Amino acid sequence: MDIGEVSSGYDFERKVLGVASVDVSPKVKCFFRRKTKFRKAVKIVKDIQDILEWNPRSPSTEVAQMIYKNICVGLNKYSCKLCFFSALGTALDYRYGIDCFFTLEIGGRESIVTVDLSIRKKREQKADIVIAVDDIRSDNVYNISRQITKKLLARTYSHYSKNKSEKYKDKYVFKTSH
Repeated sequence: MDIGEVSSGYDFERKVLGVASVDVSPKVKCFFRRKTKFRKAVKIVKDIQDILEWNPRSPSTEVAQMIYKNICVGLNKYSCKLCFFSALGTALDYRYGIDCFFTLEIGGRESIVTVDLSIRKKREQKADIVIAVDDIRSDNVYNISRQITKKLLARTYSHYSKNKSEKYKDKYVFKTSH
């Protein structure tokens, strides 16, 4: 896949998510809270997808569409429960280092896999998956999608385990409210 020349992290965000965090921040400034807890930050991001002009079930860029579609193929019958959220310019981005995330809801539980977009691989990472420019250029999109799919399914099915210590250790799995 050819994403062209990438000069900065913001430029890479534009190529993958259609906008950069600096473009988005003024729109979501009222939602940005310095002390926002992770769960609250996730909820805010879900609520403002219209403001970010992002459709969680139909990503607008070629790269995002390829990743989303590959994950849908990997999830098979659960693909209709997959959502891909952009978190650019929000507390998740600035405080937690998460540019976007995927959610999968099965059996009243929602699992989340977080993603950081970076111009190069990082030694320390806050997000579950780091997607670097080289990953996209080397057509590694399938492998990235496979990693995300595995993490989503592992987090989802860890709740059905009989081992309580395994069942409650993952902080990115929430009960959904209906």
